Amino acid sequence: MAAYPVRMQNAATLTRLEKLRLVFTPAAATDKHRLLCLLVKTQLPSASAVRRLHEILCWIRAWPDDERVLIAADSGLRTFAGRKDLHRFRRQLADSGIAGTAIHYHFFWPMARWLSSRWPALLHFDRDCGEGEDWLCSAWPIALPSLQAEAAKRSEDAPFRILDSLREAMTDASFFVQGIDRTAGDTLARETVHDLLQPAYVLEAGEDSPSRTRAQWSGASITFITAPLAQGRSNLRKALQRPPQAVTTATPQNAAELLDLARTAMVTRGRDFDTFSWGSAGDVHVVDDGNGLAFAFIGAIPERRLPLASAYGFLILRNGVPVGYGQVDALLSGAEIAFNTFDTFRGGESAFLFARLLAATRALLGSEAFSLEPYQLGHHNKEGIASGAWWFYYKLGFRPHDAGLKRIVTGELARMARNPRHRSSSTTLGKLACKHLYWEPIRDSRAWLPLVPNLGMQLPILSDDSAGEIIGRRLGLSSLTGWSPAETLGLYRLAPLIAALQGIESWTPAQKKSAITVLRAKGAEHERDFVRHLNAHPKLSAAIKALLATQR
Repeated sequence: MAAYPVRMQNAATLTRLEKLRLVFTPAAATDKHRLLCLLVKTQLPSASAVRRLHEILCWIRAWPDDERVLIAADSGLRTFAGRKDLHRFRRQLADSGIAGTAIHYHFFWPMARWLSSRWPALLHFDRDCGEGEDWLCSAWPIALPSLQAEAAKRSEDAPFRILDSLREAMTDASFFVQGIDRTAGDTLARETVHDLLQPAYVLEAGEDSPSRTRAQWSGASITFITAPLAQGRSNLRKALQRPPQAVTTATPQNAAELLDLARTAMVTRGRDFDTFSWGSAGDVHVVDDGNGLAFAFIGAIPERRLPLASAYGFLILRNGVPVGYGQVDALLSGAEIAFNTFDTFRGGESAFLFARLLAATRALLGSEAFSLEPYQLGHHNKEGIASGAWWFYYKLGFRPHDAGLKRIVTGELARMARNPRHRSSSTTLGKLACKHLYWEPIRDSRAWLPLVPNLGMQLPILSDDSAGEIIGRRLGLSSLTGWSPAETLGLYRLAPLIAALQGIESWTPAQKKSAITVLRAKGAEHERDFVRHLNAHPKLSAAIKALLATQR
């Protein structure tokens, strides 16, 4: 009978620890350490309390006060999967990403393939999801060798029973995924077939399976927090003028670890992110901003790159803990930004992290003007509308170009002036979020990417032969001898753009030759080379800007 009051007392201890989250004084550090030591050893009364303890441990691990607090938080996370209260509430905590719990999700092809290769014994089909098994019948020709596929098509057994009779010691999901990988066509064909089927998976918990609990980068330097976090509005202009401490290409060991960490961050939150899923371990860069803050930028493998922009997914790392993620698409000294702070770490220093991201992007890719796509602002994104993302970025200095949106903003600002408690309705936020926002602080630097989709709809579709003929005729490239398949693919994807550029005929042979070097960099190991080489080629960059300037 005494256990229940004790557990309730432990819940009160947890609440006290949560209230100290943003307090960084010597006295608070002592209190945090004491409370952590109590909570790591005691049991909590509910699944929600267990989750709350997990989240505050993750928070403190990212922003530790001192070495005592760091060690206590690390200990709590390291042993979390063995907690008795976690086991008691494990079913309620499924899909939380907490170590020791299962994850149910319709993983897309690259993620399913990664999980099957790394944890083949833990990946299963979710047979209890209520979606049935008839979809498997459509998969036999691409998941099974021809003889087995023909037998399965003619069998009257239930699809999962057929699968179970063939898979032997493998799990059903790993047998299926590896079968597609072995039997189907190229990577794009496998992805298309798999994702059309939309299989439901469950990743069971294992000692080293993906979890938010163990998500840390071992290569991070640790900085203790002894002053309040930067929670106010950041000055983006000043932030852009202060460069990070260092930009380095990750070592093979660090690159592999960071790529796994990025994918884990998605799996454990029920998300898929193409740049991480198709990430290249050869194109990972670390921007060290100092004071325990770093950005890990991850480029895609060449065949999955965007045709024109250079795209990098990024993880935001606080003392090695992933606290946010997003993507930067860079072109012509401009960049389109997608930025997200993970739920656990909101209410901390989001504006500061965003400002430092812009400085990191400039250091890595040379970007000096920035745009935000509509989804990031709330377009078809309920989370963005609920969080008031549009006004968050407006207050930082981003502005719309569209005249209609400017009129809406003027009206909202007038209402706020009359009534400081006025807040834009979800309907108004939806209207504001339908088009890009821009921040272009440096003269003659512009964010060009929002104009690229319109241009893409106007360019011709070319065969490889046509693409080669156009590039040869316009730039004088007579042979691809010595070019890698990735370099050739990148060149051919850019051929419709080259066909549309004006004034190439007047370029000197040296300017055409150097333009070919720029285009070849699209298939280089590091895609950042393309955007940097393009920015350094006055004729090619000016011709692309002139073409984009015709778009609306």
